[in-house]
Amino acid sequence: MFGVVLASLTIGTSATGVIPAGAAVTPAVVPASIAANCSTDVTAALNAWIASVPDNSTLAFTTNGCFRVDGTLIVQHRTGLTFEGNGATFRQVTDGTELVTPKLIRTRNVWTFARSSHLIVRNLTTFGANPHAGMGVLAYQPRFEAQHAYLIQGTDNMLMDHVAAYDTYGDFVWVGPGTSNLTVRNSTFARNGRQGWTINGRDITFENNSITDTRRATIDIEPSLPTWSSQNIWIRNNDVGPGRLFFFANVGAAAPMDNINIIGNRLHHKGLVVFVSTTATNRTNYHVIGNTSDAGVSGFGSAMVFRNVRGVEVRDNVVSLQWSHHLTGVALYRSSHVSITRNVFRGGANVWHDQGGNLDVTQSSNWIGSRPMVVAAPTTTAGPTPVPTP
Repeated sequence: MFGVVLASLTIGTSATGVIPAGAAVTPAVVPASIAANCSTDVTAALNAWIASVPDNSTLAFTTNGCFRVDGTLIVQHRTGLTFEGNGATFRQVTDGTELVTPKLIRTRNVWTFARSSHLIVRNLTTFGANPHAGMGVLAYQPRFEAQHAYLIQGTDNMLMDHVAAYDTYGDFVWVGPGTSNLTVRNSTFARNGRQGWTINGRDITFENNSITDTRRATIDIEPSLPTWSSQNIWIRNNDVGPGRLFFFANVGAAAPMDNINIIGNRLHHKGLVVFVSTTATNRTNYHVIGNTSDAGVSGFGSAMVFRNVRGVEVRDNVVSLQWSHHLTGVALYRSSHVSITRNVFRGGANVWHDQGGNLDVTQSSNWIGSRPMVVAAPTTTAGPTPVPTP
């Protein structure tokens, strides 16, 4: 009787349904002179080959080959390229200290895609060089923290399909400002040293992926500047394993954000903790729908927190809360037009916690409590509610 209705898990369609056009019929094959057994660093040779292949081409790598990349593979100002991995692996062996300059060491990605358009990357795997990658204390190393597997910035219309990343010091995927129409799907990410996916831009979709053993937040939208706006973000139908800190963290500079969708994700041994906080009033339309977690949320407070957000929908989620700490499902501060419906807050003391300044909050058909659970009486709060005096 505690099931939730999981129908209608999507809201509209994401703009990332547009897939890059097909590339050349005859692919450019990686030269046999470039070692495909990880015996030597081939960063320079691969970069030279990539630069030599004209736009609107397919670049084919050795089937199940292994390419040692102790630098960064750079794809910049390119159009219409398809990177056909054929199961190849791109592996960093050194930690990058041979680059000497602290900035170069810190930002040595495996792949960088910048200011390009209509790219496809598929069927390839990337390994970082972090021997302690995962949730342990040694996984996060500030000196190497921006060594991402895949960095994408200022790029439009890009598909990443059946890729993988393991053992990075930085993020699995870091999406920078100016990126649009990006889809990452059917991919696997495990063990790193920082965030799982960092997202900025518009029309970005991460769907049908597996992600686990993240050192910090699993998904992070944390703009560094107020100009790093994000719109139409879709995190849906992913399998999420253990990780430290939040499942979804959205803080940083007060950049405008709209239509953020967290839909149908399945969390295993990971609490469904969502934290959205800004000092501005320009974050709108957040939808957390149909997500499930088999792990309890502990500590104090609430599983989901929204501060200064206009337009919040929390629906059809299954969340376990630590009963002895009297947690609530949702906490709101200076937020408006909020709907909380048909959630299971197992162990929850209440559906939502009023932190003050909220307007137009409704909740109905939500389960709370523990042995037995009960349906909380529906409520509507017109507001604005009083803001506590500091």
